[in-house]
Amino acid sequence: MNKRILVAYASASGSTREVAEAIAHEIESDDFTTLVQHVNQIENVAQYHGVVLGSSVRLGRWLPEATACLERIKNQLNDKAVAYFTTCLTMADDTAENREIVLNYMEPLLNLTPDVTPIGLGLFAGSLDPDRRAILVGNGPQGDYRNWAAIRTWAREVREQLRQQESTAPLDLAETVLSFTDLSHSELSQVDLQGAELQAANLLAANMEASQLQWADFSHSQLKGANLFQANLIGSVLTGANLEEANLAEATLNGALLQYASLINANLARADLNWVDFSQADLRQANLQQARLGWAKLSDARLDGADLAGARYNDHTIWPEGFAPEEAGCINEGRGPV
Repeated sequence: MNKRILVAYASASGSTREVAEAIAHEIESDDFTTLVQHVNQIENVAQYHGVVLGSSVRLGRWLPEATACLERIKNQLNDKAVAYFTTCLTMADDTAENREIVLNYMEPLLNLTPDVTPIGLGLFAGSLDPDRRAILVGNGPQGDYRNWAAIRTWAREVREQLRQQESTAPLDLAETVLSFTDLSHSELSQVDLQGAELQAANLLAANMEASQLQWADFSHSQLKGANLFQANLIGSVLTGANLEEANLAEATLNGALLQYASLINANLARADLNWVDFSQADLRQANLQQARLGWAKLSDARLDGADLAGARYNDHTIWPEGFAPEEAGCINEGRGPV
């Protein structure tokens, strides 16, 4: 029997309803039946396997009817798969800074449901047509900036996450194209993403513990605060990625490319970093205790305040000019393996 998925929305002018309908269309499948409803119609969600709730933004907040809906149903969500999405003209310019701004808009909603871990957070550009608008505030952008490809891609990812809720097998997304996709705060532990294309994807605070990420392309992706504990990142491309405050402890990154990546305050303790290219990466305040750095390339990398106590390297390791690894507590293993 198909499981029922509710896609609920609040919209000032109707454009967010159209986004909700597109999301529902992508989720609808042999496994799921979807229902699209305005938030004012919703009092009880006990009959649904999952809930996707979204709203447009006014003055930096979800519409009040959407927040009121979440207040009504929050105690019914603990045993359900839940995803949230926001439409906002701030996302017309899809930058890391603007994603941070819109995620901050959603923070009060996440605080309303602290025991719920969303399977997806969608951040989408909206639409403001002066002929359809209910209220026009300020002199901001007008027009339709909705990226339907990004919306549909996110909805398909939510559909796969919904299926995963019913399966004990690891989610297999090997070689999937997820570039520019919003996967922030997603639960992706033990997922197979080998060879996947994730360029410029938003994986802010995503949980990818023990996932298979070999040869995946994360170049210029947002991975701030992501959990990559014991993840396999052999040969992965992380050029220009934001890994600030990410947990890479005990991860395997043999041969990974991290040129120009930002790893400020990242945890790389006991990570296998043999053959990693850290050229011009920012490792300030990073924890590299007991990491393995044989054959690693750290030319022009920033290591101010990094903790390298017990980190092992060999004669093939390339350090920044003037850096004294043994003074930083590193152990030289000579010409042999590390």
